[in-house]
Amino acid sequence: MVCRTSQVADNLYFLGTKIHSAWAIVGSQGIIVIEALFDYAAKDEILGGLKKLGLDSSKVKYVILSHAHADHDGGAKLLQDEIPGVHLIYGAEDWEAVDKVPPTTKAANRNTTGWETTG
Repeated sequence: MVCRTSQVADNLYFLGTKIHSAWAIVGSQGIIVIEALFDYAAKDEILGGLKKLGLDSSKVKYVILSHAHADHDGGAKLLQDEIPGVHLIYGAEDWEAVDKVPPTTKAANRNTTGWETTG
């Protein structure tokens, strides 16, 4: 896959290809990534895309996952493993789907609120 990263606005960056998209919002206190993509795509498209754009992946504070489909949350585990202290934000209704994934591939451990987990 060819990564097609680009700066879209002052602090908004596109990370992805013609098929997949994730976004990075850069602020004074860190970076928020929207979507984790497929597990096989996250390393090149998100981590590689950030690097290509000159953005430091260690500054990613949050990854927002829109819903429980592998093309949106499949890379969450990789991002947790690669970015120390990153927080995943996920809708409560989708934690049930994550909880059904075998533990070796589970994207995150559910906390008591069902909304956020730390890396």
